[in-house]
Amino acid sequence: MSNPTPYSTYKRPEIKPILLTKQTVAHLFKLPDNIYTYLLNRIKIAEDNDIDWKDNLAGNISRSLKLEDPENMLIHGMFIDLLHSPENDPFTVELMDKEITEAYKKIFPGHVDTGHNLEPYLSALWVNWQYKHEFNPLHNHHGIYSFVIWIDIPYSHYDERKLDIARGSINDYIGNFVFTYADGRGISNEVIPMTPNMNGWGCFFPSELSHQVYPFYTSDKPRISISGNVQFMETVVDDDNQRFSRQI
Repeated sequence: MSNPTPYSTYKRPEIKPILLTKQTVAHLFKLPDNIYTYLLNRIKIAEDNDIDWKDNLAGNISRSLKLEDPENMLIHGMFIDLLHSPENDPFTVELMDKEITEAYKKIFPGHVDTGHNLEPYLSALWVNWQYKHEFNPLHNHHGIYSFVIWIDIPYSHYDERKLDIARGSINDYIGNFVFTYADGRGISNEVIPMTPNMNGWGCFFPSELSHQVYPFYTSDKPRISISGNVQFMETVVDDDNQRFSRQI
């Protein structure tokens, strides 16, 4: 993939591609209101269930709970309808399919047929409460794709930048979500500034892409976000005409 020009004619204001390298793209997206409201309700249920998820995560934060999506809203409403839709943006779908094919080849080397029967599913889903001074260190995820959805950002990065510890700094990281990746020239960072305007927005990206969340200092309220991983299930027919499923 050598030419990112399709992005120049991108007509979906609720999706904003971030071209990191010629082979790596992340996508900012705005959740439809019905899915955002649904997730708020699911968070309340997660608090009632109180299933701790911190032991599965890299974060240095106060609270992480397992989240459930019984209506499969995130796969159908976020991934299939919004992001992986040829009618919306065939260029994005082509890139995603290429990434899925490469993952398939790594897991099943020697298989030419990548199977067009791959079904996406959520392999993990959780909600985080991050308070003042807490942080998520550099890490990546399991799966083929991962995502973060910002539910409540109680501070503005631009106010954080005015603090004495940040004033004059040559970087723009304080309070922000940051991707870190190799681009052929060295290590680069892509900063996504955090403000309350990001509530209801999310970012969808390859799971192996390293990222981190820097601490904030200007609010006593928690920064609430949802994260999850997407994998794929393939239905296979063996030589004895028996059907079975395997995941990538």
